[in-house]
Amino acid sequence: MTISIVGSATNLGNTITMPTHAAGDLLMMFAYNDGASTAVTLPTGWVERYGVAVGGSGYIRIGYKYAASAAETSGTWTNADHIFAISMRGGSNTLLFPNFVSTNTGTSATINYAAQTASTFQTNADDQALLSWVASRNSANTLTAPTGLTEERAATDGANFVAQMCRQLARTTIWAATNVTVTNSALYRTVILSVVESPVYGATGGGAMFFRPGMNGGLD
Repeated sequence: MTISIVGSATNLGNTITMPTHAAGDLLMMFAYNDGASTAVTLPTGWVERYGVAVGGSGYIRIGYKYAASAAETSGTWTNADHIFAISMRGGSNTLLFPNFVSTNTGTSATINYAAQTASTFQTNADDQALLSWVASRNSANTLTAPTGLTEERAATDGANFVAQMCRQLARTTIWAATNVTVTNSALYRTVILSVVESPVYGATGGGAMFFRPGMNGGLD
């Protein structure tokens, strides 16, 4: 298992200074519009991985791209109030690909991270990492990482919301439904993504999958 986090950053706004990265790294953006379900726009050069409303009071857009250099920029994520950015790297001659796992929303002091569907779990689980994202629309709440994950970044605007990104860099079992309790009932949205390492160009090691565009979201 060779997936690593090279850098991460957070900013209250619709742009961000990208964390440390190098050519070939997977760059991911979690952009959040708080208080309005107007979609966050995807800047040129980024590929959408997922987009969903947070009830009627927010929107989350997740995008990614592969760094062409060590000086990539975020672009403008119009309508975003907050951004998490993360750069990730696999082993030599491998490609990292972000797969959607699950999402949930509700208005409760119990925040639920929905279970992963069995058929979406990659066969080379040793080469899979997990990322979670959550926003709670009560800035008085303190967010804790769901079981098995570790906080990577957290942020709040100090008035309306708190948000958190967590990670586990070696996931060998399917993600089960997991609850995190907060103090105050509030509208929330959770998202779980897997990041899968796959060899390319006939390289050996790092797993048994090969990148084939158009098959199962790009991986097979």
